[in-house]
Amino acid sequence: MPDERHLRRRSEHPMSEYGRTDQHRRESPADAYPKYTLILLTLCYAFSIVDKQLLVIVQESVKRDFQLSDTQLGLLTGFAFSALYAAASIPLARIADRSGRRNVIAVTTVVWSLLTTAAGVVTNVTQLFLVRMGVAVGEAGCSPAATALIADHFPEEQRTTALSFYWMVGAGIGVLVAFIGGGLINEMYGWRYAFLLLGAPGVVLALAVGLTLREPARARKSSGETDYRFVDCMRFLAVEPTLRLLLIAGTLSYFAASGALNWSVSLLSRSFAVPTSSSGLFLALSYGIGGTVASLAIGRLADRLGARDRRWQIWLLAIDMLVMGLLMAGAYLATTPATALILLAPVLALASVFVGIVFSLVSTLTPVNMRATISSIFISTFNLGGLGLGGAIVGMLSDHLAPAWGNDSLRIALLMAMPAVSLMAALIYFLTSFTVSGEIPKVANADSPTTSEASAHA
Repeated sequence: MPDERHLRRRSEHPMSEYGRTDQHRRESPADAYPKYTLILLTLCYAFSIVDKQLLVIVQESVKRDFQLSDTQLGLLTGFAFSALYAAASIPLARIADRSGRRNVIAVTTVVWSLLTTAAGVVTNVTQLFLVRMGVAVGEAGCSPAATALIADHFPEEQRTTALSFYWMVGAGIGVLVAFIGGGLINEMYGWRYAFLLLGAPGVVLALAVGLTLREPARARKSSGETDYRFVDCMRFLAVEPTLRLLLIAGTLSYFAASGALNWSVSLLSRSFAVPTSSSGLFLALSYGIGGTVASLAIGRLADRLGARDRRWQIWLLAIDMLVMGLLMAGAYLATTPATALILLAPVLALASVFVGIVFSLVSTLTPVNMRATISSIFISTFNLGGLGLGGAIVGMLSDHLAPAWGNDSLRIALLMAMPAVSLMAALIYFLTSFTVSGEIPKVANADSPTTSEASAHA
């Protein structure tokens, strides 16, 4: 039998069986639980995207059934959702910061899932408008609390990758289900069945959140932590130039990204006679799969380059929006469906790259007990200013141009608005880079969890 010194040498050796087993026992729970939390929250976000984007793939059918104008369609797909989302997200985020994020996520997931199924039985556009507003209230509680919970579990050097995974893998799964599944169900059975069938899975995910997730130690209020009021969060936002510029540029980015995504089905149908199932497959592949790959790859690159120079994260955002603006101009000028699809594919792949990087910066710049609230301010502004106003403006512009341009009025409206907004966002991101380098280390060192802290919270 080995003597005591031999056993001690083997256990201390980094490649020994005993040392590896002991290390595995210490590290495995801390490594596995944050990943499980990230995956479950990503699935919740995925089905929030299903419920949100399902109307996009069936909107031409809804327009025919209820005889809507493009202005009404823009309000239904944009403002009906974004107005209530903006109104509800901040109070729900305050509850998440004060009382715990898990329960907020679980309850609101049940709410939006049940209301999505209710959209399948409405009898007029007013009822559909009200149901969509209710879905927005439910979804408003998920992402601010989820991004804060993810930030609690992952250290700064992994945060962009984790949040990019949440935003884009969730969006990718959601878009695949909504656009492929919703498109097929719409063509086979009608748009009402799409809502009835695809709203239910969220209830199961809500139960999993409520029964299996726990609040990390960092998220629980302790006697040494500051209880920030909403006015304190607003003051903090007002004095941080990086956050202010990110809010403006991010809203413009969301305007461009949501416009490119939400109007693509109608654009392809009207200007190029592409059927719903084909355009749904195209969006699922380009935005769902292509967008996931692009966001994860660029998010990982942002983490690596950001470790050397924080400004690289902002420069990548500027490059992303610059490329998007140029490609959108070409896509909306295209005269053949092949050219339009070739140029729109990278636009949709790049459309949501900004989200993970922006919210990583927001989490790093924000004290822990403000994270859900500050995130909710960003998400509310993105939805109201980007999605809500963006959809309404494009719809009204399309209606105004319809007498002269006919079926191409939407294409011309998108050409007039989207490239300019993207280029403006790129410029503001570039200006933001001048404020970044001095601020992030200061706040991050004071408030962000280290790798060991993040592991301990699991």
